Amino acid sequence: MLDLNAVTGLFEQEALSLLKQDGYNKLPSIETRNFLAIAWNSIQAPIFLLLIGSGVIFPKDKWRCGVLPLVFWVFSLRI
Repeated sequence: MLDLNAVTGLFEQEALSLLKQDGYNKLPSIETRNFLAIAWNSIQAPIFLLLIGSGVIFPKDKWRCGVLPLVFWVFSLRI
């Protein structure tokens, strides 16, 4: 059985030394994406197709129910 009291992490000096030696635990980003690339990837997502489909099947008098989720999607795009 694992004794959690015996488990210790790094000391602060070790952590600072490793941080200085290896840097932050972060993968480098090779490409930067612009707004159109992000929008195109989002449009290809199945959830977007479901959103469009649900907007299409709503009755004409309740068009706001289908348009509002689309508006929220547009505002949720992040660069």
